[in-house]
Amino acid sequence: MTDIFRLEAGGIRLELTPWQVELLSLVPRLAAEGEGVLPESAYGDGSPADEEFKRLTRDEAGQSDRADIVAVEASLDRAGEGVVLAIDEAEAWLRVVGKARLVLGDRLGVTSNAWESDDSMEETPELGLLHYLSWIQSSLVDVLTDQLPDPV
Repeated sequence: MTDIFRLEAGGIRLELTPWQVELLSLVPRLAAEGEGVLPESAYGDGSPADEEFKRLTRDEAGQSDRADIVAVEASLDRAGEGVVLAIDEAEAWLRVVGKARLVLGDRLGVTSNAWESDDSMEETPELGLLHYLSWIQSSLVDVLTDQLPDPV
């Protein structure tokens, strides 16, 4: 597979084929489903501190998720011709892809980090998409890491 993200002056270039645009158009919808998958609790015990954490973070997290999804959808519309993403847009991609992976993992019953080498998992389109999104996420992390300054 060729990398779809490349470091370029002014940001990170995203260029997709038509089939990739079509497939990746599923990602924002999957990420939007993630609100029911991710833990909403800091403590998980129903304590007053736990309830306060939920109250303080619920609206902010939802607004941030929606902004990330909008950014990904907007760049997907232009990705067939190639688009240069600002670093914050690339980071939105990372969060949306990550959330979509969590949703897929939840649907598939993934419970450990060893899922990629688990031969007992039935090959399904969702598992194939999970593998593909893992590759995309890894590619994007590599590119984002490459743009960081060298440590002193």
